[in-house]
Amino acid sequence: MMENWQELTALCETCGCSVRYAEPLRNHTTFRIGGNCGAFVSINSIETLRRVLALCREKQYPYLVLGNGSNVLAADSGYAGVILHLGHDFSGIQQKGSELFCESGATLARIGKYALEESLTGMECLAGIPGTVGGALYMNAGAYGGEMADVVVSASYMLPDGTITEIPREKMELGYRRSIFREMDGIIVGITLRLQPGNYGEIKAEMDTLMGRRRAKQPLELPSAGSTFQRPVGNYASF
Repeated sequence: MMENWQELTALCETCGCSVRYAEPLRNHTTFRIGGNCGAFVSINSIETLRRVLALCREKQYPYLVLGNGSNVLAADSGYAGVILHLGHDFSGIQQKGSELFCESGATLARIGKYALEESLTGMECLAGIPGTVGGALYMNAGAYGGEMADVVVSASYMLPDGTITEIPREKMELGYRRSIFREMDGIIVGITLRLQPGNYGEIKAEMDTLMGRRRAKQPLELPSAGSTFQRPVGNYASF
């Protein structure tokens, strides 16, 4: 496969996106583990994603989507295919009233900070989760009594052929750590969140309180994925 990487290199040069070869996955997972991948592409636009996917289909390159690398165990043997990284280069946030349209690489922490600065409430319980908004919707992430289902309005996702479809929250089949996205072959590219006008001081106080609770229970300074076990219905996995 390596002899064909020049086509990926040329494509990324045209699209203005970064590509690295033999990139250690341990640099991109919160567990800080994982061998090298074949190619690591930092997606910077929907068009770049569409063109890279087309090349992967044409050359039959295996590929995986990676956000912030939390809740991911990468093998020491690495991954021979292409990693499509939806991160900092694909993390735009646009505001329209109390709604935020977020590219899927935006982290929950960054969205929470943006919401705080605009005095919008609804992100307090999500802002401390170490993931991107795309990954959070994929698994309907949540904490401290709230989850993505509480704030998402709609999302757009790209199919392997490059087609983009929008889906409303009502059709996402959101449940405890699950969504319809876990059962389909599509890549979440954008999410619309609906928040509510609030008081800056109250929002900040709530965020500080929840972050304090998280620091007291989790070794945030050490490699981890935060909470490890899913909760049994009506109970907790640990005490």
